[in-house]
Formats: sequence, structure tokens, C-alpha cells
Amino acid sequence: MVTGRLAQWTEPAGGRSAARLRSGAVRRLGAHAVAAVLGCGPQEVEVGRAPGGRPYPRGIPGLELSLCHTGALLVVGLSGRGRIGVDAEPLDRRVYGSPVMRETTLACEREFLAGLPAGEREAAAVRLWTLKEAYVKAIGVGLRLPFTAFGFGWGPGEHGAVLLGPDGSAVERAERERWRFVSMEITEIAEGHVLSCAVRSAGAQTTNFS
Repeated sequence: MVTGRLAQWTEPAGGRSAARLRSGAVRRLGAHAVAAVLGCGPQEVEVGRAPGGRPYPRGIPGLELSLCHTGALLVVGLSGRGRIGVDAEPLDRRVYGSPVMRETTLACEREFLAGLPAGEREAAAVRLWTLKEAYVKAIGVGLRLPFTAFGFGWGPGEHGAVLLGPDGSAVERAERERWRFVSMEITEIAEGHVLSCAVRSAGAQTTNFS
């Protein structure tokens, strides 16, 4: 994974909206990240969009790409072994107990969050949201897949997570072992964000590419 600061990748506005500026900035960061992997110039890399909206580097089969931007933070995920999805949200985003949380979580996820100390619930809810976003980005369906069609349980270790089916039970072993999910808090680029990654291969790294 690659992170960057919005200000360092933004071109003059030229009448464009803030959303379009952030989208352009993360695409430029993505092109530079792909170029660094391939050993070419970023001007040789074009980031396209598949029909479902999934980003990909044109003409480079086998290299998967995921993009995310929130506030001043840009995130790029790259994988040469299979699908990848990344998502980030500010830690102070209010998710726990909201109508959105009730509509996008399984009963077992809500029970887990409610069982945490009060001071930990909000951050855990944000982490859960980013895991779900990262997963649907990785499989290429975006928000077309209801967030109640799958879920997450916390796996061994501080950062791991386990994929669950809609009834809250673990998915089949073959499907479970196909994915690795990682979450972390980052402060190097923008203070107080949760970053999650869904990837089929192990060994994801985070790099400050700015």
C-alpha cells in the first residue's frame, strides 16, 4: 500500500470540484506507484475504470489496483497476486450507534461492538466500516453488494479479521484462506485515520510515497 498527501498531488483547480480534484490526485499517485513497480515513467501509465467503476492500469494485465481518498489522505493499493481493495476513514467519524451502522452490520458484529469498552467502540466501528468497503472494492462490486451479505470477526492478533457469511458464521475454509484483511491506524500523512486492506496474498506493506 502507498499513502500520500492530497496537497502534494493536486493540480490547479481550474474550476473543478473538490471531489474531482481528490479523484485526480489519487489517480496521479496511483500512476506513480504503478510506474515505480514497473520501472517506467508515470506518464507511461494510464489509470482506467472498468464498467463497474473499479480502477485498473491500462495495458498491464496481472497488476491489480485500488484507490481511496478521504480528506487530505490518499491511498493506493497494488497487488500482483490477485484482487485488492483499500479504504480509509477518519477515526472521529461517528458510526457506532448510527442508523447507517444498524443497516450495514450483522447482529454478531453489533454484539461484538457493544461488548467493547465504551471508549473503544467508535474506533472499532470505523475499522469495521473500512474493512467492508475494502472487501467490496476488492471483489469489484462496490456498494452493489449489501454490507449485510457478509461480515467480519476479529481474528488472531491486533490487526487481523476473519470473513463471515450473512448468518455470522465463518465462510468455507477455502474462501477464508483466499483472503487476508489488515487494518491499522495511520498518522504519518493525516492524523487519526483507520486504513483497511483486503488482499488475496499475504505481506501487504504500507509506504509513504510522497
